[in-house]
Amino acid sequence: MGVGTNLKTILRDKKMTIKQLSELADIPINTLYSITKRDSERVDKVIIQRLAAALGVDPYSLYSFDQASEVLSGRINARERVDAALGKLNDAGMEKAADVVELIAEVPRYKAGQAPSGAGRGTPATDTTPPPDAPTEAPEGE
Repeated sequence: MGVGTNLKTILRDKKMTIKQLSELADIPINTLYSITKRDSERVDKVIIQRLAAALGVDPYSLYSFDQASEVLSGRINARERVDAALGKLNDAGMEKAADVVELIAEVPRYKAGQAPSGAGRGTPATDTTPPPDAPTEAPEGE
């Protein structure tokens, strides 16, 4: 059972049509028909987020158990990497890390539930914004 089957079930429960969802989520109707007809298991995360927001459901409710486990596993891995890196810092490093994370958390594209820019359009999302304390010019002699 893929995203398409779960999406059809949620639509039926909410007495909503694919056309209504297409308009509400701003996703082309042909994309939604393709997801439901093929019962796709691999659907772009941006699409999942938009569908979940439009339907008022948790994004994981659109996945099968195995798919949700895979997605959650990736998030857990990221948290473990952050925890491991933080464990290597002294008090000053922890303070600096907290400052940087707080700054990143204010950037709309990194907020939970927001789609990264460039995602889903064949372009990898990249952030070329320098850190807030990055020097603006190279020091003399380098």
